[in-house]
Amino acid sequence: MNQELTKIDDMQFGELIHMPKIFEKNKQMVLNARSYTEGILSTIAGIDMTKVDATEMEQKMQSVRECRGFLGEAREEINSERMPHTRKMDAVKSLFVALENDLKSLEDMAKEKENAWETEKLSRQRSANKLIQDQANKAEEKVRIRTAVTSDLNNLYTRAIMDELLGMNKAFNSKFPDELPGYGEALAGWIPEISENIFVAALNTIISGITLHNPNEVADIRMAVIAELKPSLSSQWVNRVNEDKNRLIDSIPSRLSELKEAAANAAVSAGMIQRQQQEEADIVTSIAEQGQAMQEVAQSNAQAETMTAVAGIASQATPVVPISSGTKVKQKYKVNSHQAIVALLQSYIKYDMINLTIDEINTKFSFVRTACDKRLNQANPEVIQCAGLEVIEDVQTRRKSANA
Repeated sequence: MNQELTKIDDMQFGELIHMPKIFEKNKQMVLNARSYTEGILSTIAGIDMTKVDATEMEQKMQSVRECRGFLGEAREEINSERMPHTRKMDAVKSLFVALENDLKSLEDMAKEKENAWETEKLSRQRSANKLIQDQANKAEEKVRIRTAVTSDLNNLYTRAIMDELLGMNKAFNSKFPDELPGYGEALAGWIPEISENIFVAALNTIISGITLHNPNEVADIRMAVIAELKPSLSSQWVNRVNEDKNRLIDSIPSRLSELKEAAANAAVSAGMIQRQQQEEADIVTSIAEQGQAMQEVAQSNAQAETMTAVAGIASQATPVVPISSGTKVKQKYKVNSHQAIVALLQSYIKYDMINLTIDEINTKFSFVRTACDKRLNQANPEVIQCAGLEVIEDVQTRRKSANA
């Protein structure tokens, strides 16, 4: 606040009542000066300065110089007459502006604190969102690991049971008539069991693209998936193998008849071979379809697991204080180096300057031109050469007193 002027003197500012009269008088002075100046300038208005006689033109310019002197003195007279009054007005304005600035300063202090808290809330919100996103990403990756192990285990199971059933079928078809009864008894007493090699192989499956779980975590997830699926796969194995085992045992009587007829009839023998090939193809198709169905279930379960995991993480998120209504958040550049401002200027030139007129460019970049003008007028001038850029003479004259 202005410390020299702490109050408004009513008596002192009562003199402002004379301002209208002073203004009207000075306005008339300006009107007279305009008529006088226009008359002086009209004497040289149509002269071509590149062709006029120098002595003649110098004589005419004398009246222009005198006119300029009169105008300057008139301007100084108006200035000196109004200055005591307008200075008082400026002082009053300064008092009120100082009060406003004090309030603005206090408001800025409060705004600074409010902005700092909103910035902190935004930071907390982003940290909370990142934490949730990181947890969600890890949960999704865990589902991917589980799905990869499940898919691999399904493939291992499918290949193993297909080999098992095809092997049983081929062994059955390779038996001679006198071997079949004993083979049937052996099958009847055999209790099928899934091989542990299937689960051991699943422990070594390569899973690519894992970045959020360490090897120990991946190993734990593998073991958990295998432990979950082992009972169902083992039961499924036993049921399917028993199904084919019982089918083979039940077909022994018809197989004996078939072998007897095939031994005596070539056509029956050829039909038997064709039937066996079709039987093997049916086994392959059946197991392949079963394996495809298992993989589809695994993918469906993966989608459900992902949604459940992400929803669970979101529900456990710690609420943060929301950004206040009316708060605007936008990004802006902060320049910390000379290179940074060069980069910003390059972007401005590329995207914005092309939309400006030459007059707008001259106005916006006057500080650049002024700095270059200064170097142009040094003892060892720097002369910049470029298309659309020229060096011109800037002649400035000084006003002389009208009485000189």
